[in-house]
Amino acid sequence: MFGQSHHRLLIYDVHRAQTTEKVKTILTQECQTTLGLVPPGATIKVQPLDATFNAEFKKSVDRLATECLSPNPERFVTGKVTTGDRHVLFTKWVGMA
Repeated sequence: MFGQSHHRLLIYDVHRAQTTEKVKTILTQECQTTLGLVPPGATIKVQPLDATFNAEFKKSVDRLATECLSPNPERFVTGKVTTGDRHVLFTKWVGMA
């Protein structure tokens, strides 16, 4: 797919993981993707679902995660919960939300 000569456009927001130089380099050079940044504060205008429905969904996932993590946070900080376990938990929270 990425070996083809098609150029792509990706509109992204200021989420920290998306704005690292490594990610931007991979997207622009390896994936032939032009990046378009949604300015801070403009999400509500250009991504209304993200600012309404998705915001409530994210709050629900965060609430469920907090309820799960709060009683015993050291299990998660010390690495006693595996990556696989974290994936299962996150999937569960998403389904519940």
